Amino acid sequence: MSTVPVRSKGKTIASYASYNGTAMATPHVTGAAALYAAYHPGTTAAQIKAAILNSTTPTWSLSGKTLTGGRLNVLTY
Repeated sequence: MSTVPVRSKGKTIASYASYNGTAMATPHVTGAAALYAAYHPGTTAAQIKAAILNSTTPTWSLSGKTLTGGRLNVLTY
């Protein structure tokens, strides 16, 4: 679920919608990269990418669907 703007009675209000794909993943991965960079000052973009890709949690339903076959896990940094 993500917050989305919705027009109601001429006003813009907050609502929720469900999406999938990179549109939903990008904010999470960006946040993970920012957290890693904050805890590991001086790391390069390549190092951050490697850390994210190497710390995924294997998930059988993602096997063959994602580069790593797993899901993002920031707890393993």
